[in-house]
Parts: sequence; structure tokens; C-alpha cells
Amino acid sequence: MEFLAGVVERRVPVFADHGVVATGLWEVTTNSTEVVMVWATTVDDWVRMRRSLDSARGLDDGDPDDRLLDCRVLVDSYVTAGDTRLMTPLPGTIYGPEGWEEADLDDWLEGTVPEK
Repeated sequence: MEFLAGVVERRVPVFADHGVVATGLWEVTTNSTEVVMVWATTVDDWVRMRRSLDSARGLDDGDPDDRLLDCRVLVDSYVTAGDTRLMTPLPGTIYGPEGWEEADLDDWLEGTVPEK
């Protein structure tokens, strides 16, 4: 729970500034060493945020955001293993846009679930 509290306090606002929005943060009840974090974003915003992190590390010439380094310190102080998967709604599916050209993150963050 300490880790997720740190995520809410430190990662959520920084990621949101980069267009990466926390949509779910859960502790796994059957395993006290696991959490699940779901973030909504676009591929472009994810790449921009990662480039800002790389730039803060001195590995790229983009717009650095040193707050992302603090987010890494938080993760590195708790996480011993993990997996990150970037998922985007496929066009034509219930959560997906009509096409990639019309894709907008706001469509995926609406308060209601689309009807089947």
C-alpha cells in the first residue's frame, strides 16, 4: 500500500502532465508483493513522456522532465520485477475509435462505458 500511495502522490500528477492518465491502481489481494496499474494514453503521448525521461537522463535531446527521474526512484525502491505493456484500443472495437485518424484520448476517458 505504501508503494501505491507513493504512485498516487508522485507518479500520477507527473504522468498526467504528459497525457498519461491513471485509470486503475490496485493491490493484488492474493499476493502482497504485486500491484496492477492501468494507464490510459496515446502512443504519441507515451513516446513523448519516455523521450522526456531519456532526455532527463542525458540520453536524448528532447524536452527533459526531471520529475520523471523521481518517479523512477520510487519504482526502483519498491519494484523487483514487473512488466509494462502498451495497449491501445483497436479501431472498430467497442472501446476503439472508428479509425486511427479519429483516435482521441478523451474518447477513452469518458465516464460511461459504450453500449454493446
